[in-house]
Amino acid sequence: MTTQGAVPEAAKNLSLAAILGDQTCPPCSLKEFQDYLVYKEHSAENLQFFNWISSYERRFERLGEEQKTKTPKPPPRRALATPSLRGRSDSSSSRSSIVSSLLTKINEEKSDADNGMPESAVSSRPVSISEKSGVAPAIDGTVPATGAAPGRLASALSTLQEQEPTTAEEIEQFAPEDQPFRAEVDRVIAAFFVPGGPAELNVTGQIQRAIREQAKKTTHPEIFSEAKQHVYTTMQKSSFPEFSKLATANINHEKKVFWLCVGATDFMLGVMTYLLCILLKAGRGWRCFGIPFTWFGCMQFYSATLDLCFQVYGRTARQLYPWELLEDDKSYHLDTASVDFGNSNIGGINFKEIKRTLLPRSKVFEKEKVIEDPAVKAIQRRRWAQTYIVATTVAACVIAIFLAVPNRP
Repeated sequence: MTTQGAVPEAAKNLSLAAILGDQTCPPCSLKEFQDYLVYKEHSAENLQFFNWISSYERRFERLGEEQKTKTPKPPPRRALATPSLRGRSDSSSSRSSIVSSLLTKINEEKSDADNGMPESAVSSRPVSISEKSGVAPAIDGTVPATGAAPGRLASALSTLQEQEPTTAEEIEQFAPEDQPFRAEVDRVIAAFFVPGGPAELNVTGQIQRAIREQAKKTTHPEIFSEAKQHVYTTMQKSSFPEFSKLATANINHEKKVFWLCVGATDFMLGVMTYLLCILLKAGRGWRCFGIPFTWFGCMQFYSATLDLCFQVYGRTARQLYPWELLEDDKSYHLDTASVDFGNSNIGGINFKEIKRTLLPRSKVFEKEKVIEDPAVKAIQRRRWAQTYIVATTVAACVIAIFLAVPNRP
């Protein structure tokens, strides 16, 4: 899938989740994906942040209850700037109003059911929030017991009665310096969410500002949830489709161009053979010399459009990527759980230096590596069969046309 096109063949068999979970083999393993982001797309900070926040969430969950208490869950982003009402945010007041409305309707339906009113009549009866039910929610949003409630409304009420997010006022009572992972979170903010930072993420300024403000008061992983979703979506819609096309190809750009030219040349040689036989009034049997050129030309040209070389496919291999040809090629590991984010060399990766690195030019007959991933093998097997079917069909049509043309009178 290009960023604007249809889903590619590779994306139907591979998944970003499998790659990030290190459940795939070369040439679409996590290492190849990391190197692609580092050298080709120059967006390794996305994967680095995603790995960090995933690790951070796991480590946070392992904290004791006493430590978690010091790190309250942040309120909804819009509630941070909303004036409080009687010690609660506006969202809490709205929440209490919804609970009160639902409770009123539940009590009325329960009363009508006790009096024998059909359920359809109850459902169609208009309910006013101002009608008195005799039971109201407390100031903290809790609701007294009212007995069994109808299923659908009871489910909705139960959802609304779940633990509410911490308000901005409640967060301020916790000392930031006493919260767990405070130094680590501060380094992460400086690296990923400060304009001009060494690994600044490509997120909106609104998200950046919200995360910086929330991080001053709490180190709860929830403050990074919006950035995590944004980064994952970017990799899913942009990085992964392009990487999957690269991973399922077994030839580089230079060899693709080579086979396109060879295929076009062979096809034209076949056409020239037919035309010479027709113009020179040679017997139809002489035209058969053009058949191999036509068929091989169609095979070579079409397989190149699918990024497939039959010789390399026969060896179950692929050609090396340009960054794999670097003499000082290193295997980057973007797990940033214990990395110091205080400089531009994050996780052993100097982003600015790599962006200036000139990758060596690949050769037509480049070194190769064995393909191990079964999904990639299956994709290339389908491309191999598709090439035979399509190329043979096209070649047969062209050959039939030229064999049927009579000689020049």
